[in-house]
Amino acid sequence: MLRGMGCKTLGILCSFTALIYFLYKPISTSPILSKTNAINCCTDFNNLTQSDVPITDIKSNSTYFKVKSISPILDTFVDNKTAIKTVIIGIGTGRCGTMSFARFLDQQPHTMVTHEWNYCRGFRWNEASFSSAKARHKAFLARRGRFVGDVALWNLPYAIYFLRFPTVKVIALKRTKNDTVKSFERWFGRMRHFPWITANQRRLTSFKDNNIYDNCYPKYIFPVREPSIAEGASIYWDDYYTRVDKLKEKYPERISIVDTYGILFNDTIKKDILNWIGMKPPFNLRIPLTHPTRTKAEIKTNSYSYRIGFAMDQTQ
Repeated sequence: MLRGMGCKTLGILCSFTALIYFLYKPISTSPILSKTNAINCCTDFNNLTQSDVPITDIKSNSTYFKVKSISPILDTFVDNKTAIKTVIIGIGTGRCGTMSFARFLDQQPHTMVTHEWNYCRGFRWNEASFSSAKARHKAFLARRGRFVGDVALWNLPYAIYFLRFPTVKVIALKRTKNDTVKSFERWFGRMRHFPWITANQRRLTSFKDNNIYDNCYPKYIFPVREPSIAEGASIYWDDYYTRVDKLKEKYPERISIVDTYGILFNDTIKKDILNWIGMKPPFNLRIPLTHPTRTKAEIKTNSYSYRIGFAMDQTQ
């Protein structure tokens, strides 16, 4: 009886294997591509549709493209960790809509994009290196989804290292300087936070330390002992977007600078940036109307709880 059950099970497995081969057989006119060659030969990743995502053959460990699927249900069982993924690196000064933008991206199909993932632990502004960017890039690729990444102000000094990987795209949010500075004044004013000087300099002022975020920002030399938040934010905004512009000059096709109010409130601009990333419609153009807060336990596990809030407007 056991032998009969074993034969039946073997027969089912053989039939399923034959079905998989039929649905996902490689293109007959092209040689099977290795994982490395698949990335090197495909220069235009935007032209890959979601049905053209490379599939890894378990036996030969080779990567090839699915020609056509006659079974959409079967597609859901394909492990998308083997797919060529687009890694989205979002940047912006902060107080410019990065959280809303990250959640807007994250709600798109086949997408996992976070906001300020893991804070700037191992990602300090003045310690940018390829090894740190490589480690985060690897972590992003381990996520489920065709489009993965993170949006955070401290990604900027690491962007040049991220761009060594061919499927990385950088999106810079840019809010008007006046609105950004005013927002920093309101936000940091409540906390007496001034991250643009060192801890030793801060001890000589009325500002307070913020152990989570102080190392996430660049440091500057000011002519007075205690500059105003507006002065610090203004110098920071100028320096930040000077760096963004230089990066854009070096990688014009892989960096997009987007107006904050446009990406949050203009559906045409939303569609344009999603198309530029390589996503396919239908798109979810709604801006999430929630704002995350964290408990101590959630900070440790990097998980979120949400309370009702509002999308950013020009008064925030």
